Amino acid sequence: MRRRTFLTALGAAAGAGLYGCSAKHPKSTVSNSTSPSAAAPASPTPPTPTATPIVFGAEPLWPPPGVISDQDQILGEGCQILHVHGRYLIGAIGAHYLPGQTDVTGMCPVIVDLTGPTTYAILPDGVSGGYHAAEVKPTAPANNATETSKVGAVAHLATGPSTLDDNHAYIVVGKTDGVTGSSNTSDENMPLSLLKIQLSDYKATASVQLSSSFPTSAFALQDSPSGRLLFTADGTALMLTTGSDPYLALRLSATDLSIQFDAHSVLTYAYLNDLGGEAVCTSKYSSSTEPGTVVTLTDGASHTVSDSPKYVCRKWLYARRYTTAGSTVVMINVDTGEEFTLTGFPYELSDMQHTATSGDYIITCTNNQIDVRTPGSTSPTLTWNSAERAVPNSGQVYGDVLYACYMSGRITLVDLHTGEELDNRQFTPFQQACVSFVTPYGISTGRFFYPTTEWMTDSKSATPTSS
Repeated sequence: MRRRTFLTALGAAAGAGLYGCSAKHPKSTVSNSTSPSAAAPASPTPPTPTATPIVFGAEPLWPPPGVISDQDQILGEGCQILHVHGRYLIGAIGAHYLPGQTDVTGMCPVIVDLTGPTTYAILPDGVSGGYHAAEVKPTAPANNATETSKVGAVAHLATGPSTLDDNHAYIVVGKTDGVTGSSNTSDENMPLSLLKIQLSDYKATASVQLSSSFPTSAFALQDSPSGRLLFTADGTALMLTTGSDPYLALRLSATDLSIQFDAHSVLTYAYLNDLGGEAVCTSKYSSSTEPGTVVTLTDGASHTVSDSPKYVCRKWLYARRYTTAGSTVVMINVDTGEEFTLTGFPYELSDMQHTATSGDYIITCTNNQIDVRTPGSTSPTLTWNSAERAVPNSGQVYGDVLYACYMSGRITLVDLHTGEELDNRQFTPFQQACVSFVTPYGISTGRFFYPTTEWMTDSKSATPTSS
């Protein structure tokens, strides 16, 4: 059996992070200090680019502790974390948290270098119509005001689906010119663009207008099926889905952002579902239980489906099949037509919010069961139901570890292949009660990013390794 070694970045400060009962793992740590510290979290420094995080700090690394008000978070005017990859984070933050940026309102896109952390706001140029980056320091408005002065503001911003690769950030931005004051115009239709920004100098290298007028209220639901920006399997193109009526469903070149395919070119009936970001579905009956058309964005192909489609991942369609005897979940290869009936799959497949793709896995969390499996597999890699142990409300996979999150804020780290609990800890307080991204640098809850303070590596010996 392989053994685990745990690498500590902040020594005893790790004990002030996520806390909870000890788990069932052989644990070795190396401390870099001799006394606990309650200071603001230090920037994470993973021992290797692929180190698996095991313990996280109690205070968020971004946004800084105490900056974002609870009221703004409830109203959707605080901040969101839209994507994390390696040392970089894409987020959206209320412009009133950016001192000196008096010419913008709304939710401003930002790129964060987590090694600082250093925050760069992506701001409109005004005259040129383009965008530029400016280093900013998110700060709570003076006297707890919800807005700073925005007299003469020239643009209202909205930030949509975003993603990252090793060298670039890709961000959907909505912008309305000539806005003054600070009223919430989240329901306003805006011109919509996709930006490609180079991470080495934060300069935009490409952009494309997606729509001349689009309801950016859809962006408020970033964690739902209403907004996704994904790479195709070969990494050469991007797949964008957002909105419902109207909607966008596009494939674009990852090189120059040119539009390669628009689902509107083949879909004519009512829009139903984005099926997880890789495909969209319509039905002439506007009902999810009637035959419809599934269009896969990676190749633009149309597929007539008599079942009720729910999710597509790497050409595998997961659907509900209704018969006089009841219903079952079927998995269909949209290219070949090969299909399998999935036994023991979570019943509540009808609600898309239960299913997400994480790395090489599909994770489905319902009230009674969690199921983690690779696309196309007829059996799960890991599953359990509520009769066996508590079922999380969300999860992410990094390496060989499932990070399962519960409504209480507890995070359980589970070995993906053995089901062994590696760690079991509690955030205090925990924001959002979900896990949206995991990298060696930390963990995102959708609103906050917490730094890693301890990492796990496989080792053939029990000798601890210092980072």
